[in-house]
Amino acid sequence: MTGPRWAWATSGAGTTRPRTESIRRRQSDQRRIVANPVLLTPNGTLNRMVDDRYFASSAYGHRDRDGGPANRPAGWWNPVEEEWTIQVPSRSGSTAQVDLPDLLRRAQGCPFCPPAPEVPVAGYDVLLIPSKYPLVESLPDGDGLISGCHDVFLYTDDHAGRLVDQSRDRVAGLLAALAARTEQMLADPLVRAVFGFECQGDHFGPTVAHPHGQLIGFPFVPRRLSVAGPDCLMCTIRHEAPHLVVHGGQSSVVAVPPYARFPFEMVVAPTRHVPTLSQLAEAELTELAGSVLAALRACLDDEAAMPQHLLTVMQAAKGHQERHHLRFELLPLHRPGGGIKRPGGVEIGAGVYLNSLPPSQAATLLRERLRERSPREFRSSAPSGPVPTCSG
Repeated sequence: MTGPRWAWATSGAGTTRPRTESIRRRQSDQRRIVANPVLLTPNGTLNRMVDDRYFASSAYGHRDRDGGPANRPAGWWNPVEEEWTIQVPSRSGSTAQVDLPDLLRRAQGCPFCPPAPEVPVAGYDVLLIPSKYPLVESLPDGDGLISGCHDVFLYTDDHAGRLVDQSRDRVAGLLAALAARTEQMLADPLVRAVFGFECQGDHFGPTVAHPHGQLIGFPFVPRRLSVAGPDCLMCTIRHEAPHLVVHGGQSSVVAVPPYARFPFEMVVAPTRHVPTLSQLAEAELTELAGSVLAALRACLDDEAAMPQHLLTVMQAAKGHQERHHLRFELLPLHRPGGGIKRPGGVEIGAGVYLNSLPPSQAATLLRERLRERSPREFRSSAPSGPVPTCSG
């Protein structure tokens, strides 16, 4: 395992700057791009077009020297979901923290607590490192196709740290690092979309308890990163449903979507129509970081405990830049009466989500919680008028 790809630090003045001496690119990133790759399709035929339905790594339809399946990620098209399933044999040895015996969990060294092979030094603000168990791989020369990129990002060296407790400047530095790495991934001709997420809680099966997130460059466009209709959905929500706003700023907004799948689901988005993080100005990026923190803090309970949650970064895929509106989706699993919202048979089997809390009530409860739990800079009163529509 090589050292971190990116490192960011915060200067005394509070502005985020790249620590150039720690920004380095792995030798394996200087890789050969395969022109006109031959791909094995789900029908077993060869195809020289890289599109949303056909992708593969060197293992897709290949076998290793011993005659067994190569230990590489392979994709299979699911015609029911109209989405890809990725088979990752290399992850069979990884175990979720919740499934480890207590004794083993205590004895197991954390790979993200410095000093460690992946994180040799402490005191960083943000680190991006290659994933040890990638879902998609950047294969070196001679190994076949370059099928994607998979990084892990760290925002604290504190094993018990939480994203909700980080400063706005540190979160802004994290977003700036993700923006830069996203553009690098999208520069690869075979990367079609970049998806990022951070989660907390055993429900999501993290294999490492240390707070972290992941950034993945896919060779296809995941269905939820595409846009179905001709209009900008985020712009429509803000214009037609101002009562769903939880927190509003000059250039960003936090709102409960009218289609919320979970009781306290929220979206965080810039008011300006931009497709990716890299399109934001520095001031917009800083305010967006504050809005992400506001959404997280609205979920804190009376004891400042954070519920299990998933936070996703939904940036535009290639070919969707004009229609896609950059957003974060926050999916906390807590319910208004206590307990955890778990997807049931209808949700998993039919893909139809059931939500017992009307979005307008959820927005009211979240606004009240935000006023109670957040510092002064994050307080937001109930909206008195329509939320500005996007200007892009």
